[in-house]
Amino acid sequence: MWKKILNDIPAEVANRDEAINEWFDVYKMQAPWLDYIYRTVDGRTRKRRRLTMNMAKVSCAELNSLVFSEPPEYKGNQKVLDVLEANDFTKNLTELSEYTLALGGGAMKVRSDGESILIDFVKAQNFVPLSWDNTRVTDAHFVSNLVQGDKKLMLVETHRKTDGGYTITNKMYDRTTNQKVSLPDDIEKEVFIATAVPLFAYIRPHVANNFDPESPLGVSIYANAMDTLKALDIAFDSLNSEMVLGKKRIIVPEGAIRSVIGEDGKPTKYFDPTDEVFVGLNIDEDNSLQIQDNSVELRIEEIKLAIQTLLDIYAIQIGFSRGHFSFDGGQVKTATEVISDNSKTFKTKRNIENNYKRGIIDLMDAIAELENVSDENDVEFDDSVIEDRNSKAMYWINLFSAGLVDKETAIREIHGLDDKDAKAMADKLAVNTSNPFPFE
Repeated sequence: MWKKILNDIPAEVANRDEAINEWFDVYKMQAPWLDYIYRTVDGRTRKRRRLTMNMAKVSCAELNSLVFSEPPEYKGNQKVLDVLEANDFTKNLTELSEYTLALGGGAMKVRSDGESILIDFVKAQNFVPLSWDNTRVTDAHFVSNLVQGDKKLMLVETHRKTDGGYTITNKMYDRTTNQKVSLPDDIEKEVFIATAVPLFAYIRPHVANNFDPESPLGVSIYANAMDTLKALDIAFDSLNSEMVLGKKRIIVPEGAIRSVIGEDGKPTKYFDPTDEVFVGLNIDEDNSLQIQDNSVELRIEEIKLAIQTLLDIYAIQIGFSRGHFSFDGGQVKTATEVISDNSKTFKTKRNIENNYKRGIIDLMDAIAELENVSDENDVEFDDSVIEDRNSKAMYWINLFSAGLVDKETAIREIHGLDDKDAKAMADKLAVNTSNPFPFE
């Protein structure tokens, strides 16, 4: 819609809405390959909708749960931290993150309502970059679709860098006529804010944009795996079709299904006409009275193997380790197995965290500008829940046994203690046990 109204869109982002809509359709279980037309034996064409595994949604949710397995720790001026808490930042960021993984990006924008600082969380389809450099997007449109009575409206909020700060302009359009309309009384036409940094931050997944390398926008984590997602849905639908088409069928003479008038004048059927197991067949040969079991052997295991193979391919394409997704009755790998069993998955998680970290710090810097406080901000993602604690413990035990670290260091790393508490535990163990260090 905004392409019909806005005429200042850079060529690098002008057509990206088509890709975002395609990725969003797959995420919403509205992939174009789910509905298809086929021809039956009687020559008629029919429409059918395939079943879907919806692996696009599953994979985004899984990766997002790994990134936010524990709430990040924010460090900075208390006023900045208070704004984050007041806006329930971690919860809203976690939700935005899943859309970001699916749609290739997302944005966070700060604004003031006159009393407090608010944070808006913007999905990819509502964010239009205008200018950027090697580090970040500097100018952008923010598009919001509104409904007022029977009118469908679109609000365009534009952030442009000017001398000494940023100029924010607001325009409203009628989505039916594409004509500009008056702004509501509570929205100012233009506002200047003296700030050295943009009042928004753009975040994106770890995947490089191989569709348009010159664009500042990211791509969906499954943008390069659309064919595999289609094959997965076809295979999954085939599993259901195998159960339906391969159900038990017994061929009986057609005459046995017809009604026979008995001596009492009432019709009698030899077989229940509502039973789908029996199929009548008109045969004129001598053996036509024979009843034949025409059931076929189901190909369940073959289809399951095909689905598992496709899942392994899909996992590699989106940055997970092979075997992370399972279709053989087992469960998806838990977070505590990511480092020991799925190092590729862990690296992908770390790459996304690094991308998010820069965006979060940029947003915190913008809040610090508005609050006129120090901008020494930082954020740390907690990976402790994802680590395999047994592997970590054995790693430090082996180092101590080889004489490469002292016992206080090993205890500190295994239990996550500071130097003082680690030494106190080592001294206590030395006093209370015959072995001064239990794993020595």
